[in-house]
Amino acid sequence: MPTPGPKSRAVHARCTKYFKGLSSQVKLFPVAFESAHGCTMTDVDGNVYIDFSSGIYVTTLGHCHPKVTEQVRKYAGQLMNCHD
Repeated sequence: MPTPGPKSRAVHARCTKYFKGLSSQVKLFPVAFESAHGCTMTDVDGNVYIDFSSGIYVTTLGHCHPKVTEQVRKYAGQLMNCHD
């Protein structure tokens, strides 16, 4: 399937209707990701990508690392908001 696919384009069109100031990366390749695991991400059209632009935690641990996910789940159920 060509990328970005029709579902990604539809999500992007709906998003840009309400949000302004999207990053140039999002404007360049308007794909909508649905899930990620390890070093891969899957878009709403079912296309799988290797994540070469991951954030600081994903770079070392991968997306949805089981230990990180469990701790987030645990503490999100304990305290959702805290100020410095």
